[in-house]
Amino acid sequence: MNYHSVMAKVSVIIPVYNLEKYLAQCLDSILSQTMDNIEILCVNDGSTDSSPVLLANYAKFDSRIKIINQQNRGLSAARNAGIEASSTDYVIFVDGDDKVAPIMVEELYRNAVLNNSDMVYANSLWFRPDRNRYFNVERGIAPHVELNFVNHPFSELTSDAELYFRLPQYAWCKIYKKSFLTYNNIYFPEGMIFEDILFFTRSYLKADRITFVNKFLYSYRLNRENSINSSGGREFFDIFKILRMSKDLFVTQGLWPKYRDRFLLFEMRTIIDKLNKIRPELKQPFSDEIKRVYSGMSLNDYDMKFLQSAQEFGQFIKILKGSPEKAGGAV
Repeated sequence: MNYHSVMAKVSVIIPVYNLEKYLAQCLDSILSQTMDNIEILCVNDGSTDSSPVLLANYAKFDSRIKIINQQNRGLSAARNAGIEASSTDYVIFVDGDDKVAPIMVEELYRNAVLNNSDMVYANSLWFRPDRNRYFNVERGIAPHVELNFVNHPFSELTSDAELYFRLPQYAWCKIYKKSFLTYNNIYFPEGMIFEDILFFTRSYLKADRITFVNKFLYSYRLNRENSINSSGGREFFDIFKILRMSKDLFVTQGLWPKYRDRFLLFEMRTIIDKLNKIRPELKQPFSDEIKRVYSGMSLNDYDMKFLQSAQEFGQFIKILKGSPEKAGGAV
């Protein structure tokens, strides 16, 4: 199908690295969108399987698909390449092993234009194809946000600190105004994983208007084979850099007192989660890094009553004092 006569309004950016088992399902869901005037930027990040062939075959039949080939540089670099190549006013990130609802682009775009939003969020479902199950996990947007946030733009200046930690901190299932990203130099940190946390923090703190579509528009695949975020490898040590860089953003913008207590709890929860998932042979080195980074931390400036009310605080203190073994259930 030829769409050359249609001016694209939204760029859908799809990073692709060795996704031959999943890519067709993802592309089919994008090509089935109710909004036609989109460009689909598939960034082939040095795939060594049949993904490039599959992309080329799809591009033959739909001119909206544009393929960007680059040497393997990682997910962040692929997404950044998509931002740079985009020719539209808005961008959406879709992982190549996921799938989306037919109305996703239209719903996000309509809300963004209606509210002149820098970002628009939607809800997502998490699915496990091996069990043929979908999950409405509690990592989505909290109930109080649904009441106070739908079609009511907000910014960091008008929000309470809790909201930052309630919103989903991943790049997908959102639409971004491209000029907002480029003007504020908001890109993904290359050479690291857990990049979404830092990208989210940069976006959240710079946005003047953020809105929410209270619909499930994105399906995120759980437990994909060869996923680096589930590998439990040495890359997991990147979380310390990502958290430090995110914290520095609050400090440099004079917001640290507002977020300090909740951010420390967020750090604890995140690090415990990575400790639980890292490979057994790396648990001791990871635990040693926790001690190196946090053992000299002073708690005098924190609200100890707030911290001690959280289960993760006690777990984290135990890690600092002793065993690298599993610290508790996944958070």
